[in-house]
Amino acid sequence: MKVRRLPLIAAALLLLVLIVSFKLVYADLDRLGGTPWTSKRGNDYARYLLKRLEGHPKLETVFQPLLQGWQSWLEPEVDLSQHPDHGRGARAESARSVRQQALAGHGKIDEDLGRRLRLVDSPAALEQALQEARPGDILELADGRYPITRSLWTRTAGTAEQPITLRAAHPRAAVLVSETATLFEITEPHWHFEDLDIEGHCKPPGCEHALHVTGKASHFRAENNVISDFDSHVKVNGSKGLFPDHGRLSRNTLLNKGERVSARPANPVDIVAASHWVIGENIVRHFVHPDDKTSSYGIFMKGGGSSGRIERNLVICAAQGVSSRGTRLGISFGGGLTGPSFCRDQLCRTEHENGLARANIVANCNDAGLDINHSTSITLEGNVLINTAGINVRGTSPAARLIGNLGDGSVRTFANKDVSSDGLGRAPLDAQLKILP
Repeated sequence: MKVRRLPLIAAALLLLVLIVSFKLVYADLDRLGGTPWTSKRGNDYARYLLKRLEGHPKLETVFQPLLQGWQSWLEPEVDLSQHPDHGRGARAESARSVRQQALAGHGKIDEDLGRRLRLVDSPAALEQALQEARPGDILELADGRYPITRSLWTRTAGTAEQPITLRAAHPRAAVLVSETATLFEITEPHWHFEDLDIEGHCKPPGCEHALHVTGKASHFRAENNVISDFDSHVKVNGSKGLFPDHGRLSRNTLLNKGERVSARPANPVDIVAASHWVIGENIVRHFVHPDDKTSSYGIFMKGGGSSGRIERNLVICAAQGVSSRGTRLGISFGGGLTGPSFCRDQLCRTEHENGLARANIVANCNDAGLDINHSTSITLEGNVLINTAGINVRGTSPAARLIGNLGDGSVRTFANKDVSSDGLGRAPLDAQLKILP
């Protein structure tokens, strides 16, 4: 008789836990408005409940599959096909042509005048050209595919007046096929990469970085490139007390064609401890890591840097399968925080200071579209969030300013009281996109 009662006792206890848990959770959910069964707010509730389950492995085992199924049923797949790039990302026209048009309007001369042009037509020739480059050189890749089996290093510094440029003769007609974890190690200042197509083709666990900018490699610039299938397409960090400040990523397309099955996180733009970086008019697309314990970020700045600007980018967390496993956030100042030894001040007093995210479109994220974590004086202005959980202000993040942002989801300030916010405005998708510059 006792044996027969065990399943009944277990079921009764489970029911009791469910009732108590639901009452506690519903009290929190009620603050967000609506009911937890409607599709209008259902995706927010599913995300919330999944977060509340974290750290309770037995409950996760039972309820996580049910909640993920409910989330997939409720969560919409927002169609952006009518607005494919919104003027962001790599273009058919070369970076040089775009700049030349701007220079012509101001009576400026050809920017290539007086610079040495070195033609490259093989992987071996590319490696030699990198080793022998001098300030002002233009290393130009002929059309074709270039399989690269070991990391390529910069050896010589350019200057502000005479940068060293690696570019394709025709935009994206030179395809660099990386078969090594990190393709380029950029360790010297004033290097520019333009009009390249870089593909990751590594054996498991896959390619890690296409461009690793580190140490004294300040004033780096990457413009009009397409980079696909890496964990962190662009990785920036300090080395030996030196930091690659004043970098710029402009009009690049960074994407993955599938999930990143790796022990490493999937963060396409990963900037640690560097200051004065500008990330503008890029497309960052599909950074799905199928691990429920892993958080992925499209663009983040952290590690004690300052004065970063993230403007007019299109960040699509998941091109399809919005509710796929893993956690995805769009743009973050602070990310998942930094170990002190990697921070600029070795203390991590703040993850980023005086940062700005403005006029970005962030879509299809199963967590926050915009995120501030333990960062100071961050401004989020005029961004559009489509099918995300909204905006997070986490950790100790004083003097955060949220101005004129539109979209779904909600603003969560957690314990932060020093937040100036006008909320998250609502408008139809077409109306949201039309207001963007």
